[in-house]
Amino acid sequence: MVTKSLLPDDEKDYVDLVTHAMFSLGFLHDISNLIPTEQAKHTSVAQFYAEWLQRSGRKEDFVPFSMGAIFGYMCAGIMLVKENWLPLIPTVDLMEAGDEWGLNEATLSLGPKTRPEIRDVVRRLRNGLGHGNVRFLVPEQVNRENIMTVVEVEFWDVGLRDPKDTFSLRMPLAKLAVLVRKLHKTVHDHVASKFGRTSDA
Repeated sequence: MVTKSLLPDDEKDYVDLVTHAMFSLGFLHDISNLIPTEQAKHTSVAQFYAEWLQRSGRKEDFVPFSMGAIFGYMCAGIMLVKENWLPLIPTVDLMEAGDEWGLNEATLSLGPKTRPEIRDVVRRLRNGLGHGNVRFLVPEQVNRENIMTVVEVEFWDVGLRDPKDTFSLRMPLAKLAVLVRKLHKTVHDHVASKFGRTSDA
């Protein structure tokens, strides 16, 4: 079996994504178990976090809002939507709707076989996710207040039959969130209408 050739730093970053996703989910699991108990009335968030961190065995602080959690958010919000509801994603031109879909600040290289449409961009983002062609670009000055604006995510997709057909996109996390929310609302409205309800997304 042939695996993808990765640079050591990239390989470490990918393992960290998986690790952080597991820790984020573990934190949510444990605090969810605490919430309905009597103990929750006497436990501050800071106290719970300190105790949880000690139990986890980590020797450094861990922010539950992690890159691993964001990666899971992208998989659900982009990959799942594309695989199940691609026809609902509009073919509107990027120049007309890029702002509405969070793509107005993206650094984008479409490649020769990508149409400049929202649907085709989402298709290629999904391909990048599915093939593990995604990385987070985290500057040294990142902190909990500016993480959504200074951290960027980069996707790329290379055509299987034509290596020259290379797509790439780079955007801030804040704009990625706009895209995922728009995808979610698009499919939520569609599904809600089947049950006679209007969307509150």
